[in-house]
Amino acid sequence: MTYEERLALIRRIARGQFYFSIVHKEHSVFLLAKDPNPELLSRADLVWQSEYAKAVDAKLMTNEEFLESCEARGVWTKKNDGEIETAQKEISNLQERRKSFQYRKRVQAEIDGMIVEQKKKIMELVDFKESLLINTAEGVANTKKDEFVLANSVFVPSGKKFFGDNPLNSIDVDLVIEVKNKLMDNLLTVKQIRKIARTNPWRVMWMSAEQCGSLFGSSAVEMTANQLDLCYWSKVYDMAFNALESPSDEVLEDDNAFDAWMTNYINESKKQSSTDSPIKSDGKNITIQEVFEFADREGAEEVYDKNSDVTKEFVTRQARVIKERGGKARDIEVLANLPQKKGKGQDEG
Repeated sequence: MTYEERLALIRRIARGQFYFSIVHKEHSVFLLAKDPNPELLSRADLVWQSEYAKAVDAKLMTNEEFLESCEARGVWTKKNDGEIETAQKEISNLQERRKSFQYRKRVQAEIDGMIVEQKKKIMELVDFKESLLINTAEGVANTKKDEFVLANSVFVPSGKKFFGDNPLNSIDVDLVIEVKNKLMDNLLTVKQIRKIARTNPWRVMWMSAEQCGSLFGSSAVEMTANQLDLCYWSKVYDMAFNALESPSDEVLEDDNAFDAWMTNYINESKKQSSTDSPIKSDGKNITIQEVFEFADREGAEEVYDKNSDVTKEFVTRQARVIKERGGKARDIEVLANLPQKKGKGQDEG
């Protein structure tokens, strides 16, 4: 996604609307789609309640009743629900394992592939379950609610509703389908929003808004779903950028890798206590805390770069002394002439 593309999407999110065109009666028609605001969604909730009551009165099964019948027929069982939960747990386990191979890139790539497969499995199971519930009381109410939102979200440039006040089931089906497809094509994905949230120009706007106190020109409760999602992910990346050991650009650009990093960061933050300097001296004895990381060729340089300047200098001088003496260096001699500069965090070797 280029800078200009990101900027265009930011405008689309900030304004809560976008323009698109369809071919209607052999003519191109330009339309304006507005993201549902809280006021519209509140009205839509009333539609749902009314339609649900009608469906129950018409003796349609509820979701719970229909799933019980599916259980009896073996169409959808508690085992299937268990498969979703198992896949979710497996993703968490894989993210934990990924941290253990922080500097073994090929292993990480394999784990990322397994995470993707588990996510696909969850999506397939959820989609299948939802398809079973289309004709339940809740399913019918959901359809009516969606139709209400659609009818009140699409306008002609003059500001009038494109579908007027007519029920959608009284309008040409092909026309309704074409408009729906156009709206689906313009839905923002989580991947797009995450990309925007961690890059410029949004980062500049986000930081400026924190200082000025204004973002989308409305209160938080009036934000659209896209605006809320963008704020959420912006706060997530704030946490990452401000971390003592922030993720690399490579991790930031890979959503699976970042999710694994974030999971481990949160877990470590809960149990991590403050640590002392890795280099201690009482004037006579030197103690250096070393952390060993298993790395492949691709990850070795990244491990070395995590050391502070003091430790890098120590490693260099120790190697030189060992080479000159043909034996083990005395740490106190090596450290005596090191520049007095404190390293950040815990050094690694």
